[in-house]
Amino acid sequence: MRYIAVALALAIVAAAVVTLFIGPRWLLRDEEAHLRAAVAKIGSENLLRDRAVLEEHTSQLYGRLPKDIRLPPSFRQLDPLYVVRQDVAFLIVTRQGFGAHKIGILLLPKNVPQPSDAGTLTTKRIAPGVYYYIE
Repeated sequence: MRYIAVALALAIVAAAVVTLFIGPRWLLRDEEAHLRAAVAKIGSENLLRDRAVLEEHTSQLYGRLPKDIRLPPSFRQLDPLYVVRQDVAFLIVTRQGFGAHKIGILLLPKNVPQPSDAGTLTTKRIAPGVYYYIE
């Protein structure tokens, strides 16, 4: 009986730790399907328009954008953890796992080709210039 109580306590602690890192909203959802549906609802054109506006306003910033930057409405609808600027690309991170594992939406100008998958990086086209991103 004592071993069962210890095992149960460890399971509860492990679930609490996982919830802190992953968050309860992702425990039961398919992130790719969720993001595809969100992009369909928001509209890829709105995301790309807001990407261009944000690019102009953050021309001197690279990497993870500061929290005080006001994100465009279409970005906020994706409920991002944070946004990363990489040259002309913007990565809207909606889920982050252990280490550097990230899931989100990658926005590129339409004239830029789809990034090639390398190592642990995978992108899947949702619309021109809009990609599901997992690393």
